[in-house]
Amino acid sequence: MNKINLSENLKLKSMLKKHKNKYTKEYMIDRFNKHSKLIWNDIDKFPIGERLQKKRRYELFIKYLKVKIEDIIAGNPEKLQTIIEHVETNFKSLPFRSSDRIGSSEEQTNLYKQLITIFNYKGFCKADKWGAYELTKALDAIVCPYCDQQYIHTHCDEALNMRATLDHFYDKGTYPFLSISFYNLIPSCYFCNSIIKYTKAFTIKTHLHPYLHGFEDHLRFKVKFRKNRGEKEEIDYTKILEADPKTFTIGFESNPSSNKEICKLARRNIHDLKIREVYRVHKDYVSEIIYKSVVYNEAFVASLFNTHPKLFTNEEEITRIVLGNYVNLDDQGKRVLSKLARDIARQFKLTDRLSFPHNGKLIRRRSLRSK
Repeated sequence: MNKINLSENLKLKSMLKKHKNKYTKEYMIDRFNKHSKLIWNDIDKFPIGERLQKKRRYELFIKYLKVKIEDIIAGNPEKLQTIIEHVETNFKSLPFRSSDRIGSSEEQTNLYKQLITIFNYKGFCKADKWGAYELTKALDAIVCPYCDQQYIHTHCDEALNMRATLDHFYDKGTYPFLSISFYNLIPSCYFCNSIIKYTKAFTIKTHLHPYLHGFEDHLRFKVKFRKNRGEKEEIDYTKILEADPKTFTIGFESNPSSNKEICKLARRNIHDLKIREVYRVHKDYVSEIIYKSVVYNEAFVASLFNTHPKLFTNEEEITRIVLGNYVNLDDQGKRVLSKLARDIARQFKLTDRLSFPHNGKLIRRRSLRSK
């Protein structure tokens, strides 16, 4: 999983300002006052002895959401987590979720329906000004941060309109009042959003949040070769090139120097987003990297520099050309499978060969000549 790049502070402030300007406190309070009347129709569905108490709980719940409306709209993931914990502690018995029912009724509750109306996510998706298209365009996400294997870039013109789907990190069916929260909208691919993650319960205490963390170097892809008991681990390159599933497996290893809690959360992401399962199809890509680790030795790489003196200006360029992908952490998310490429290339020392010491000397001499 890749962290969503919000390193440009001014860009983030601009997006948050647009979001807060669209959903001002006054505007949202007005929506509460306009659409909350039908909520009270739920009260008559409860047993007579519970109605007065339920009415009071409903009133306190609505009051709490109004008080916290600014944090709900633009609060960071930690603030959203605090709101959820307060709601779960004080209002858990209220039927505000999509799956909740009152008594024997098969209909969704008025409380849930009106919260969906007040926090109008469908309207956000259709909006011409500051809506789903503007958000995904401003975030400039190219690759799904959850799986790193699907392109999700936004394109808008007369010929074609397309964008990433927006996953709700905190499921909007469970927490409808977070359906338009800025930090709850994660640009993602259709498969991660609607098939794999879907309505699974994610929180920042159980999973990594893409606005806060990525796998980075905390957790790394690792190739493990299969061997029978007592056999030496000899690499059969013919089978590797054919991506023979019996030759190796793609797994993960934790970085011993990384924060253990982050590694623990990352493994939950791997499990619940089915990363192991979906990455089995990429064995051919991994096998090519393993082959390159043998073919591109130091002498071969040095010859590339010497043969094409005007083509390469730094080590990162030749690394990207050889791998066909980015390897720097800051560039993760610019191309699909960049995390996989970086980790496997490092495991087999390919990145070391592509950036061995005298490459730097060649580049410096070349730079001095150009002056």
